[in-house]
Amino acid sequence: MTIVRNFLRRTFDLGRQVGVLLILLHLPITLLFSLNSRLLYEDAASVFKDTALLIVLYFLLALALGAIVSALVALAELISERVARRVMAMGIVIVFGIVLLSLLPMSEKWWLITGWTLRAKFGHGLPTTAINWAFAAAFVLFAVALVRRGMIEVGEGLARSLSNGATLTVGIVAIATAITAFSGYFHRRPFGWKSEGSTTASPSPAPPNVLLIPIHHFAKTDLSL
Repeated sequence: MTIVRNFLRRTFDLGRQVGVLLILLHLPITLLFSLNSRLLYEDAASVFKDTALLIVLYFLLALALGAIVSALVALAELISERVARRVMAMGIVIVFGIVLLSLLPMSEKWWLITGWTLRAKFGHGLPTTAINWAFAAAFVLFAVALVRRGMIEVGEGLARSLSNGATLTVGIVAIATAITAFSGYFHRRPFGWKSEGSTTASPSPAPPNVLLIPIHHFAKTDLSL
């Protein structure tokens, strides 16, 4: 019973920490790049409800990742406490790296659009590969920190930093859950499209009004010409 309780507590704690990365960092950037295109086929109310649903789904993903790391930590505890700390730190570091790397495509798109805009207005753009080099530098610094400070210290430092925003994240998820439940968006539906009521089957179309004339009907006339 104690093992199950520790597993659930650790899963929720890790879910809150990963939720900070997903909901306070990844989701706002994603919404920023998709807002204009979504407004082409959705009204503002639908975008608001879809965003609330996304927040709930992001937090469920964070809990799933937290459960995976928590299960690995539970297995590592069978070996030693230090191994469990290392597995916990490694899980947080890996999730942080994946979330950071997932921001690269959107950042590249934003960088290119900004460069085109500046080139159109002022005649000078931005170096197209600068954003890639910036991400590469960030990962190099991250790797240097891992080498100098060690996996456990870096992972626990990230966990402490993410815990500062955990309460805010849970509050946002609670509000989003209430909005999603009140709006009825918990039922299965294609993302970005309004649910349609049941429609009656349309009657089968009438056969086309086409007159077929055999070609041999004109054969004798054509030959006489």
